[in-house]
Amino acid sequence: MKADYKSFYWLVALILLTRGADAVTTYIGSPDLQYELNPVVGIFHQGWLGLFLVTASLTVGLLYLAYLHYVYPLNYGLVPPAYSQSPTQFAAFAAFGNGGKITDFFYRLPNLKLLARWTGFAGGYTLLFYGFFVVINNLVLIYPSFLTEPWIKVGLASTTVDGFFIAISLLLLTAHFFKTQYQNALSIGYYSNQSITTN
Repeated sequence: MKADYKSFYWLVALILLTRGADAVTTYIGSPDLQYELNPVVGIFHQGWLGLFLVTASLTVGLLYLAYLHYVYPLNYGLVPPAYSQSPTQFAAFAAFGNGGKITDFFYRLPNLKLLARWTGFAGGYTLLFYGFFVVINNLVLIYPSFLTEPWIKVGLASTTVDGFFIAISLLLLTAHFFKTQYQNALSIGYYSNQSITTN
């Protein structure tokens, strides 16, 4: 497989755009961070500096892992036929090698190369989608006439809703990641008498 710089650059641009929009709309809607849901503010009582440092560190870290995913795709070598029938079976092999089972995900750590790229893809796009979600929430705070006050309190501006959104995004993106890895390997030819190669 070839490096996909274009997809990586698009991801970087969109994440930086949503992070910037989040910062601007947060400052306009809640300059004292009264409505900020980030635990850095709510639990650790840090201000703008702490919020910036944590957000920047998370963003840079996820973008680096996304870079690994797009620019250095994995080479899975020879995949036994037993793992070639579905993305679920392939995921077990990709994460744990020959002998791996899908239930291993519940108590074993996948190999670090796969984990890095999995985190970069699922985490990176979750950050992007969540950025859009947060900007919409911030706009509601800036222009509350769009929604009634009770809805603002229990609707978008809710840690429960935030957590649910993030969990669903990670789950769906994880499924997409392994399906794409499976399809890429299949397109190259990954039965035990064929080799999966990447550039």
